Amino acid sequence: MRSVAFFGEGEERWSFLVDGDWVFQFPKHRAAARALQREVCLLPVIRATVPVLVPNPELYQGPSSDHLFSRYRKIPGALLTRRRYLASSNESRARLARLLGTFLARLHGTTLNAAHQCDIPVFDYRGHYSAVLRRAETQLFDRMQAVDRAFIVGAVQDYCDRRDWQEYKPTLLHADLGPEHILHDPHTKVLTGVIDFGDLMIGDPAWELTYLYEDYGTDLLDRLLDVYQPEPRSTLLPRVHRFLELDAMEYAVTSCGSGDTKRLRNALRQITRLRRLASHPPWEATSRT
Repeated sequence: MRSVAFFGEGEERWSFLVDGDWVFQFPKHRAAARALQREVCLLPVIRATVPVLVPNPELYQGPSSDHLFSRYRKIPGALLTRRRYLASSNESRARLARLLGTFLARLHGTTLNAAHQCDIPVFDYRGHYSAVLRRAETQLFDRMQAVDRAFIVGAVQDYCDRRDWQEYKPTLLHADLGPEHILHDPHTKVLTGVIDFGDLMIGDPAWELTYLYEDYGTDLLDRLLDVYQPEPRSTLLPRVHRFLELDAMEYAVTSCGSGDTKRLRNALRQITRLRRLASHPPWEATSRT
């Protein structure tokens, strides 16, 4: 071992880069250790079908079942940030979106039998967001404008009451697909890999598009849906936007509990911004169905 460098941290794990070539990941708690086991279990199935590189981790057992870590060879490429994507040519953006759409089509086509064998959880959106709303009512509402409180209550109630929104086809999801987990070659403008499968779940394919919509805007989403469209845009895109609103509520609740006042202010501004967008959400600018 010649060098060790801190490589990143999320809510679930710490990552370190060893010798510039190996990524070591250490779970922060028991639930994160179980998520790492599920990820290592299912990634061989995913890797066999998707058109870009994904981690090929080896799992190592510590002194007890709660002490696990993994390592995989670092995937080449730079993060595909919003700035890098939008600064690319029209042709390059089309190529990046096309390959990302193909990745999602292959990932979402993974047999659920394989997912169940690896104990991938099934996500209960109605139960989850109803619980988040209850937390918001006790922890967050006294910090919010009345119009914003009414907005998020209405968003949760509308989502839970829409029976048609609960009739999606359950699908294997990466569930955290955004700029921090998508790699590309900045010179050739080709997608090189997708990382961090620690949030794998079985759920609504509309959820998978939420962070892509938030972080890249409608340009990437519109191009991607030319390649992979799990259902008509007229039913898919309103649900994607509603998930963005519900996620903003959850982010504000977690920010309230973090003690980070700047993060909380930004989270509340995001809710206000989404409320103002509600009558004309950005996805409506896409004309195709």
